[in-house]
Amino acid sequence: CYRWLGHHAGDPAHYRPEGELEAWKERCPVSLFRDRLILEGVIDENQNRRILESATAEMLAAQDWGMQQPWPLPEEALEDVYA
Repeated sequence: CYRWLGHHAGDPAHYRPEGELEAWKERCPVSLFRDRLILEGVIDENQNRRILESATAEMLAAQDWGMQQPWPLPEEALEDVYA
């Protein structure tokens, strides 16, 4: 597992050596597993596309639902937070 982005939205990650990110992207376990499934005939490109579309739609629906929820009350801010 390797973090492709910086530590926060504005972090350009200049501390990484040149080529490190690209090398890790080539080792992406999700891409490698997808390629293996296609190579071994478990799924084809169309099935892969449908899986990605379905997962993206589910993620966007969950995001929309979350954005529509009311903000928690200030007194609930530390609820379910453990030391």
